[in-house]
Amino acid sequence: MLTWLSALDKTALAAVLARRPLVTEAPRPRRLADIAVRLHDEASMIEAIADLTAPGVQFLRAAQLCRALGREVTIPAVAELLGTTASVVEPLVATLEERALAWPLPSGALGVCVAFDPYAYGVHGLGMPMAELLDGLDARGLRTLCAQHGVPGRKELLALFRDGERMRALIAEAPADTRALLHDLAWHGPERADVLPMDPENARAEDFPAGWAVERALLFATFFTEVHMPLEVALAVRGPGYHLPFDPEPPEVTTVAVDQARIEPEAAEATLRLLARYRATIDSAAAEPLALRKTGQVGARMVNRLTKQTGGTRAEIELVLALALKAGLLEATPEGTLVPSGEAIRLQAEPDGTTLVALLSIWWEAADHPDDPESAQHEIAGARIRSRLLPLLGSFGPGRGQADAAALTARVSWLTPLVVADVVEDQIRQALADAELLGLTRAGTLTELGRAVVEAAEGTILRTNAPGLLAAAGKLTEPGPAPYAEPAREDPAELAGRLLEVPAVGPEPDFDALARALRLPEDRLGPFLAGAPIELEYGGEVILAVAPEPHGDSVEVWDVKRREYRLLRTSDIR
Repeated sequence: MLTWLSALDKTALAAVLARRPLVTEAPRPRRLADIAVRLHDEASMIEAIADLTAPGVQFLRAAQLCRALGREVTIPAVAELLGTTASVVEPLVATLEERALAWPLPSGALGVCVAFDPYAYGVHGLGMPMAELLDGLDARGLRTLCAQHGVPGRKELLALFRDGERMRALIAEAPADTRALLHDLAWHGPERADVLPMDPENARAEDFPAGWAVERALLFATFFTEVHMPLEVALAVRGPGYHLPFDPEPPEVTTVAVDQARIEPEAAEATLRLLARYRATIDSAAAEPLALRKTGQVGARMVNRLTKQTGGTRAEIELVLALALKAGLLEATPEGTLVPSGEAIRLQAEPDGTTLVALLSIWWEAADHPDDPESAQHEIAGARIRSRLLPLLGSFGPGRGQADAAALTARVSWLTPLVVADVVEDQIRQALADAELLGLTRAGTLTELGRAVVEAAEGTILRTNAPGLLAAAGKLTEPGPAPYAEPAREDPAELAGRLLEVPAVGPEPDFDALARALRLPEDRLGPFLAGAPIELEYGGEVILAVAPEPHGDSVEVWDVKRREYRLLRTSDIR
């Protein structure tokens, strides 16, 4: 990657830095080598991948599949796996290069980020590659398997399994029950339990058709009665006509005409009503702390009390509590109650416009809704889906609203491909309900305040000092919010110019010396020297290392997890 970065001009490098903001955070990078290391940081890469639409993520999955099959990642190879042409894939590569998620290698192949799940193609029911499964065998097991297939060694065994025609010919020799099991696992796998006997010595072979396949490594026994189908076997069964899913164009969303003049005052009323409910809830908690259930949550009885005290609906009070809890405006006491925090008390004294902007910022940036399950999918989904959903509604233009919930879900899923479909649907439903209560949407379109929020947003961050947002909030809540200044970030163009004035690195590493010293298998050494992080066993720990540089009988690497350089003795690296 460093060689590629060094060849970029100032404009291109600035574009990369602008799309990877975590890379430029303090401490300020001093040279391109620092940028290269940070671009490989897992958190930064995952953030960049999450901004991709479906075809970009589908490209990365196909690239991971190329690597798993022992192939170079090239545009034609990825296009073949996706069932399309190189001309369709090339624009995706440009998009990935702009984010440093893919970059050209001197060989003509592509380097691809590795923070993406190495088994990302597993979402399509495909298992681990044969090369990794063979690593789990001891020398005797490998010799036995090679003899079973009549090949001299591991290299030839891998070539056999990667040859779809030869695999299909072998599977055709299997008993009928075994063929049926293999076909089922190829499409609905890769794992299955209860297909091997608990007591192999006293079991009848005809009762367990998986046994024939396990003997030939078409299936691998994993845990008790479970088996795992290798990637290559599944692809062979699926056949040469199988391709990974690829959706280069977004799904269409049907719209209908809406009366914008009618919905604006309705939405403004909803905004002011929710703001009043928020202030009343904080005042109520200050006068009489809100009791919590033993689980630490606000119970239905307390919600009912607040609806009566404030005159709000249950949905309004639940949203107010969700926002206040998410931002720490209500905090728990040792007695098991909720009271206003210092920030909540300060905010009560602010103008309505300032308080409204604060609530909008809390809602926009919240990772998830407090009522959602505590799962990784929901943690990813909340802010990400809101940041895609509202701009999509705004793209219809004033006077047009979405008319098909299923089509809307399909488009948002295309925009957020890392979030599973059922979570997308749940989050859209929640986001639309919240947005109506906040006065941001009505009748499937954005209101004036909703458009101001979208214009003030930078991804999942809301610029609370954006003039349009301040004006829209002030229009609803005179005299309007007080000005707010955000800390400045170094301009990407200035940073790019400064970095390009500094030598990228010292002398080029002696890759031949590194190759001799590290003694790694070719399939791991190549990506490591090309700039991809790999796991190294060293002194009883596993290090995710990148950017190797030789130093005598040692090698310096960047430890991605510790975020520091480490000097490792090559003789102790495994």
